[in-house]
Formats: sequence, C-alpha cells, structure tokens
Amino acid sequence: MTILQEVIDYLLTKLTPYATIQLDVFPGDSHEEIIIRATPSQAVENRYMDGSRAGQYQFGFYCKSLDTEMPRQQLDAIVDALDLPGMEQISQATLAKIEVVSSPSLVSKAENGEYVYTAGFRLDYIKGGA
Repeated sequence: MTILQEVIDYLLTKLTPYATIQLDVFPGDSHEEIIIRATPSQAVENRYMDGSRAGQYQFGFYCKSLDTEMPRQQLDAIVDALDLPGMEQISQATLAKIEVVSSPSLVSKAENGEYVYTAGFRLDYIKGGA
C-alpha cells in the first residue's frame, strides 16, 4: 500500500468526501471529483537495518466542481482532519505527522465551468520494520 493510500484510508475515518478520492489524475467521469497526488520535491527517506524507515513526503489534494464553495469547503474539512501536529498512527504500520504547507486556493477555472482548488501538505512518517 502506498503512503498516499494510507493517508486516504486514514482520512476516510475522519470525514465523508463529496466524491471518491482518486490517485494522481481526475478520471473525468464527473464535474465533482477529488484527487490526491505527490508534489514534486526532493525524496527524503532513511532506511534502517530492522526494515523500518522514516522520511518526508509532500502531497496535495485537488477538488473539482462547478460550484466554488463545495471544493473549498471540502479542502477546509480535509485540512482540519489531517491536522496532525504530533506523530499519530494512520495505519497499522505507519506513524505520521502532517502539516498544511499551502491553504486551500483556486488553481484554475476550465472552459466548461469547472473550478479546481488545491491544498498542500507535508508528511513526516515512520514505517515499522520486522
């Protein structure tokens, strides 16, 4: 399971999004969609002899809708749910600290009237070993 899938699974225990959260790309099936994707950044990970590892990962949520309020409200709820200032268990084998690095903001408005908003996060994690 990828670290982003672990974040999605954790988030779904805290809220019910207005659409299924997809990885990387908007499927284009609907005007109302949500994705999570890695933010281009330097990879930071230390691996240890017991198989555990610790690192940092940057990612963002993108919410799309014909309405300007819905994606903004969804991102505000995601920011609140993922506000993990200390290490917290997000899955059976992963501890995480998540910080918001960019507040919800408008990215684009498409010709078909869809608005896309985003918020950025930094994840510090420890994954267990043997």
